[in-house]
Amino acid sequence: MRLSHLLIPILIIGLTSCNDTKPVTSITVQHSKDKTLIISNVSNQIYDTVETTADATTSHQIDIDAPTVININDGSRGYDFYISPGDQLTVKNDPEARDAIRVQAEEGTTAEIYSRLSKTIGQARSLVNVYKAPDTASLQDSLDKKYASAADIISSVKNTEGTSASFVSILEDRLAFARANDMENFESGNEYYLKKKPELPEDYYDFRKALDVNGENIVLTGEGRAYASNYIDAMNDADYDDGESKYFRNALKVVGTIFTNPTNKAYFESSQMQDILSFNGGLDNGNEELVMEAKKNTTNTYLLSKYDDMVSEWKHLKSGSEAPNFDGMNRADEKVQLSDLKGKYVYVDVWATWCGPCLREIPDLKKVEKEYHDKDIEFVSISIDKQDDKEKWIKMVGDKDLKGTQIMADNAWQSDVVTEYNIAGIPRFMLIDKQGNLVQVNAPSPSNPVLTDLFDSLEI
Repeated sequence: MRLSHLLIPILIIGLTSCNDTKPVTSITVQHSKDKTLIISNVSNQIYDTVETTADATTSHQIDIDAPTVININDGSRGYDFYISPGDQLTVKNDPEARDAIRVQAEEGTTAEIYSRLSKTIGQARSLVNVYKAPDTASLQDSLDKKYASAADIISSVKNTEGTSASFVSILEDRLAFARANDMENFESGNEYYLKKKPELPEDYYDFRKALDVNGENIVLTGEGRAYASNYIDAMNDADYDDGESKYFRNALKVVGTIFTNPTNKAYFESSQMQDILSFNGGLDNGNEELVMEAKKNTTNTYLLSKYDDMVSEWKHLKSGSEAPNFDGMNRADEKVQLSDLKGKYVYVDVWATWCGPCLREIPDLKKVEKEYHDKDIEFVSISIDKQDDKEKWIKMVGDKDLKGTQIMADNAWQSDVVTEYNIAGIPRFMLIDKQGNLVQVNAPSPSNPVLTDLFDSLEI
């Protein structure tokens, strides 16, 4: 009898669970351009690709069991949004705001509050320049003023009945990481503006102890990911001037010492791997083997997909591969194509008039050009300035007496040279051989003595 009584509730539970249906959670994407969007969440192991058609709507279901933050990236910009099971949200890009991606949600919902906080923190950047604070006491006052509106949003949410503790926690962590980013950057930023090193108290960096770098929120939020990048950089005792390879590979080791949470550790290892590919030779220099080893060390489907994409994105840029063609207009409004220059080595400098590091390379670039002006090599400088700044570019080329082939790309950061060569930061230098094949997609800069050693090894 006891056994039959026990079976009844078990059967009922089983029947009930079979009839339960999981709420449909989805986003409707409206983008003004044809785009490939990546929708991701490392904790939920979500890594979905969504294809959009210009000005059309595309619907995509998201498989989640609890409220979380999803990142959506259209290849040039990323955006985080908060979504709960059963939500149907609309996500649009805003061409008037540099194509920033926004979520459309009913006022007062968690999705809308999260989006409003994103906008408020973003606007705070232009309200107060905390790096001009004369001392660390003034810095705290500046931070309070800068993030006052964000703090008000969080305070209001905390005082709203029924708000979940987890939602409040993620909002508070966002603000804490945003402030911490400013504090991590204060020393260098303050020196830049005030032209002297600031005097920091011995306990200045104690703020790090209050931050949860092994909690989920650091990987889920933009502020958290930015802070992790700054913190990893601060803990990296390798100097960038000692060589990009040493710097980025050491940063990879630093990740292992900072993060004990396996998901966080694996995620930030993948981020450092992306930096290694972007700034230290793509899949060359042993980097492809590094990616393959990282793949062996994780079972996270999100990260496995991410590593596969890294290899796919850089495969066409391996040494010996045909260099993707690109073109630009010179000052006489004549088109110059990379393919026109076959028969000579081509050293390419991708730069812009507003780029400080680019301008610092110009004196050394002019020296190298002068040394090799009668050799079998063409020096090409392609500006990715906006077309509105064309006159500024023409004036700078003339004022600085820049030699070689000077051209301007047609679409700034969306130009072929940027997209085809996976350029994430400038200046970028590339070397192409006489047959139009890549020698190095990340060649040494003119200020690096290794460049002329490379030229000499190739008998240029």
